[in-house]
Amino acid sequence: MSGKILKFKKDDKSKYERANRRCDDGDYVGALSSLLYTAESEPKNTDVLCHIADIYTELGLYENAVIFWFRFLSKCRKTDVIDGYNGLGANFFFLDNLELAGFYFNKQLALGDYGECVYDDILDEYVDAVSTDDKPRFNVISAESEREEIDENNYRAAVEENKREDYISAVASAEKVSDKSEFYEKALYEKAYGLFCLDREYDACEILEKCVSIDKNDVNAYNLLLGCYAQAGDEEKVEKYFEKLLEVDSDSTEILNRKMSVLCDFGYPEEALAVSDKIMRIAPDDTNCSYLRGLLLYNLNRYDKAVIYLKKAYIYSLNPVALYYLRIAERACDGDQSVPKRLPLIFDLQKTEIDRRLEAIKKLFGGTAEKGEYSESYIKETAEWCFVGGNQTAQMAIAVYAARAKNKTLIGLLRNQLINPALSDDVKIRIFSLLVETGEITDHSEVSVVYSNIFKKIKTFVPTFGPDVPIAFRQAYAYAAGRVSIYFDKEMKQLAVGVTEMESAMRKNGGFSDFTDLRVIACAMFICSGINRHADVDTIYNFFDAEKEEVARLIAYAKKKEND
Repeated sequence: MSGKILKFKKDDKSKYERANRRCDDGDYVGALSSLLYTAESEPKNTDVLCHIADIYTELGLYENAVIFWFRFLSKCRKTDVIDGYNGLGANFFFLDNLELAGFYFNKQLALGDYGECVYDDILDEYVDAVSTDDKPRFNVISAESEREEIDENNYRAAVEENKREDYISAVASAEKVSDKSEFYEKALYEKAYGLFCLDREYDACEILEKCVSIDKNDVNAYNLLLGCYAQAGDEEKVEKYFEKLLEVDSDSTEILNRKMSVLCDFGYPEEALAVSDKIMRIAPDDTNCSYLRGLLLYNLNRYDKAVIYLKKAYIYSLNPVALYYLRIAERACDGDQSVPKRLPLIFDLQKTEIDRRLEAIKKLFGGTAEKGEYSESYIKETAEWCFVGGNQTAQMAIAVYAARAKNKTLIGLLRNQLINPALSDDVKIRIFSLLVETGEITDHSEVSVVYSNIFKKIKTFVPTFGPDVPIAFRQAYAYAAGRVSIYFDKEMKQLAVGVTEMESAMRKNGGFSDFTDLRVIACAMFICSGINRHADVDTIYNFFDAEKEEVARLIAYAKKKEND
């Protein structure tokens, strides 16, 4: 991938020239830091978005590259979309998602010959990867392969059952995996975990000791084994297996990162730092290691070094948690005595800060926050954190507040969430509805969205409602528009026309006061517009979460005059 990074033109601003020089010198953190700041201050600058995406690709941070290629497509000229499709095709190829790689490469090719794109050689690699010869292919199913499939299914069942806290079932599923299976050792771990959660520590220990005898570098097994013996109060065994953990050595950054995390969990910062030294020698750009190393250095009062690694972790991960700790480290460097003396060695905020932010979301959503209680920057940081790792309820709540606050910064954040590939489609549909409801998405505007990693620009049509139309009817249209945007985006105009006709009919037939459930109204709007012609009716009711009988009553009411 070396040499793929696009160069800015010589007549561009000096900051771009500096970014180019830093890339040439291998200072990707410095280059990205400058460019990310520019992207924030100049949101319509597509050149900088393209350059950021290229750097992330060069670093192998393909998920980040995808984010910025989507942002590029949302803002670029029509003549430049081919570069975005080419970039997305390449990065999905690197992510081993051949289906999406093919989707975007085909969109690139459909535009015809607009000149050479940066990743055309990756397009050639994709074509080679998906090409097949003419030889017939046969699937030979043997008794052994069938047995392996059963073992795999039982192992995966154990994993899911442990996640659901159904530990008895998890243990039973794990026990069904054959000792000849490649999934046997993994199944042993799941069985041990289930037993540990059932307070059968010594039974779990017996299994875990078997795991580490099979693979002396099984850090996950050591971690649980230490936890089991610690809970059982067996200090001798804890010391024994901790010494064995320290002996684990590998050139695998995955194993070493896990070892470092375990050492952090058990309170051995110096040992963890030594492991991070080796990881940095093997993979200087390892994001996970940079993050933990930054926290470790902070706790050793080496604040200047902590800033370096936490900054790298944030720029490479784009995770607001890393940014939060970076800000603390920067304040510590400046001599701020109010900062914490130690930071938790975890991949999340402290519990107190999580609780504080969830309380802030609750207050903002409920309208109980005092004026000036939360600064604009804190609300933005809280929203960013929530959209990255929050639960869906909290995401919906902060989206409602952000849309109705009529704040330019927060509206920009919401628009970015519409093209955030990591955010669930359900939340994006809600954001779309809120932006319609609050007038941020207007008639004949163009909205960029990413649903299930598919980028599209939706042309919106918003009806002009009469002054006597109640708020529930207006909100119902916004709700319907959000739902339509995901599957029926080409029929937004048809929805608007159908809603206008329905409004007129309801006014003539006595008004709107008898109908207040926005889901029922939205579903009726959808059906009355005729968009449902290709869809099963029962599916539509479920899609809108609407009561069938109430929808039917509303439709009959809207069509009353027509039938009289």
